[in-house]
Amino acid sequence: SWVFQRFFESTPGAPPQEIRLVNVGSPKGSSLPVVVIPRLPDVGADHTLSKELIVQSNGAVYRMTWPAAYFQKLRVDSSARDIAQDLIQQLPQGRVHLVGEGMGGVVALEVASVHPERVASLSFVSSPGAQEYTVLGNAVANKFVYFFHHAAFVLVDNLTPHFGLANRLRMNRAYSSVLFDTDLTQSSEKLAKWAGPSLLIHGADDWVTPADAARYSAKLMPQAELEIMNGGRTFSDEIEKQAVAKILKFHSKVESNQAVLRPPSSSIVGSYPELVNSGGARYWILLLVIIVCTFVAEDPTCLACGLLVSQGVIDFTSAALACTAGIFIGDMVLYALGRTLGRDALHYAPLKWIVKEHQIDQMAGWFSSPRGMLVIVSSRFIPASRVPTFITAGLLRLSLPRLGALLFTAALVWTPVLMWLGYTFGPPFMEQFPHYKKYAAWIIIGSLAGIWFLTHWVLPALTWRGRRELVMKFRRLTRPTLWSNAFLYLPIRLGILLTSVRLWSLTAFASANPGFGRMGGFIGDEKSALLEHFESDPRTCPT
Repeated sequence: SWVFQRFFESTPGAPPQEIRLVNVGSPKGSSLPVVVIPRLPDVGADHTLSKELIVQSNGAVYRMTWPAAYFQKLRVDSSARDIAQDLIQQLPQGRVHLVGEGMGGVVALEVASVHPERVASLSFVSSPGAQEYTVLGNAVANKFVYFFHHAAFVLVDNLTPHFGLANRLRMNRAYSSVLFDTDLTQSSEKLAKWAGPSLLIHGADDWVTPADAARYSAKLMPQAELEIMNGGRTFSDEIEKQAVAKILKFHSKVESNQAVLRPPSSSIVGSYPELVNSGGARYWILLLVIIVCTFVAEDPTCLACGLLVSQGVIDFTSAALACTAGIFIGDMVLYALGRTLGRDALHYAPLKWIVKEHQIDQMAGWFSSPRGMLVIVSSRFIPASRVPTFITAGLLRLSLPRLGALLFTAALVWTPVLMWLGYTFGPPFMEQFPHYKKYAAWIIIGSLAGIWFLTHWVLPALTWRGRRELVMKFRRLTRPTLWSNAFLYLPIRLGILLTSVRLWSLTAFASANPGFGRMGGFIGDEKSALLEHFESDPRTCPT
């Protein structure tokens, strides 16, 4: 146990999933303590902002360490709110200056929202503000993106024999779980409610969180001081020193009661300012994110883009072209996959799960008809039919130029329709989302059930063949002779289980008839062995 903790856990002797507040700088004067919450992934003692604060600050400097490892049995949720609750219990006595960098700014905001009396000032360094300036701009779409991001780390953690070594990486499951669990839907409201001194420092060329996020946060907090500095996601040593000097100067103003506070009458909760339209690097990064997301889920991405357009984050034309490009690329990849691997690939996973070999012959008949290409194009508008159709088109080596033109046209027609739905119905849905968030799991299950019913019962009913198949399904349900053995024998299995529990014996079923074989005629005994006892009995009729 000691060897494991010493070499594989980042914090020997302490629960590695908990955050810690480390005193990294002794006070040189009477200034209030400064608590630094670094960005993710945590670089530990190499955090340059903390180092520079230690050099220049007159007060004590504390640095928070993020969870170094993830243990599901010990920590169920790793959101910024949970991290903030752990941090509050470790804060030094009295009021403190909170300096949040990156995701650390979200934790600092959570602390200030729960215990504003403990926070003398808030300083945000390259921190995300409103939800609209993170990834795809809304909680549902972002959660979808972070799910696949987190899933990769979960698979590595569970399916590889890393013996704890993966926990020593800066980007590990603990890192991804914070991003996945954190909810930023109320960030705008919390920023607008904060009336204390605030400082916003942001890099002009930050490609992860754009400078527009800081400008929008400054609108939410009119009392905040905004400093846009040269640099990107990380600052050079010289710019870092300048940023720390601005932070400490701001702290001095706070402690001398010269900092600007928000007047009580300037609250803007409920009437937020308009969002800043994406531009520069943020614009191109957002387009790239949209294209990548279409590879995973085409329709939800289009709906999310419609919501972004309604919020003013991106214009309709750019979002529509990005969605169309991503969908078209995905379609062509599926076609190339089928064309390259050939028909033999249908015998191997995962293609054998998607396309059945007998479906190939059926689709070949459709594709060879004069309207064959229209069958392929129509699959663009039918959920759950695109992947097998496009792979089959590749297996049959259909004409690439003609097929590509039709698929691009279909995507160009389908994308604006979905975006219009997101544009029209997305904002009302997002307004109601916080009220029904606790029922999200049931809503998802119901949605999946509805999609299954639509694709397996409603859509097939639109064709003659589909209606005949539905009739056969109904007959199989109403005729017991066509029911599966698993369903028919379910009462018997339950009876055996209850008997075993009642008699406290797992082999009670073997006493069905002790005179029949080793298992009482239950299973594994030949019929001839069961009947041989009757052959020597004179009362038995000869056969």
